[in-house]
Amino acid sequence: MRALSSLVAVLLVLALAAPPPACGIERWPVKTMTDRARDSVDLAPVPASIDSLRQLHAPDVRHAADRAAPAEYRVFMVRAVVLGWKLESDADVHIVLASAADTTKTMIAEIPSLGCMRRAGSRLQAGAAQARRVATNQLGTPTAHFTRFRQHPVAIVTGVGFFDFIHGQTGVAPNGIELHPVLAIAFVSSGHRT
Repeated sequence: MRALSSLVAVLLVLALAAPPPACGIERWPVKTMTDRARDSVDLAPVPASIDSLRQLHAPDVRHAADRAAPAEYRVFMVRAVVLGWKLESDADVHIVLASAADTTKTMIAEIPSLGCMRRAGSRLQAGAAQARRVATNQLGTPTAHFTRFRQHPVAIVTGVGFFDFIHGQTGVAPNGIELHPVLAIAFVSSGHRT
């Protein structure tokens, strides 16, 4: 019994000592709705397509701390094929979306780690938390390695427009547009992971 108590104590100390996933750096406040302009984002979803978002003008955002108007002040809702996903080192869920008409036309949607959205407000945190639950209930648990789904589910994904700079991300749009953070996801057809 004493050995078991000692083992539990050691495991508890190790768990408490392990650092939480680090939040990212590049434009992180904009990605997680914790920037100064977050209250200016119109949260009413605007229907869009993967194609239309991929055609938006890409601003130079490599070192931009502020939101790029108008796309980063809008929430978009797209119907898309889900090609695959992974868990990023910052604990974001990275989802690759594609146009149903042409699955080579892709873009990224990301659900941030909820710990990195603490200042985003309860409504946005609740939306991201629910999106994460819905995604894992439908698709399983993402791993650190990109998983391409054999059968591609179709989903309606709602998220804030965000331009990332292109640095070799799987599924990145040519203009770097993403839905980040994802605030809702609903699957309209199922698919399987492997």
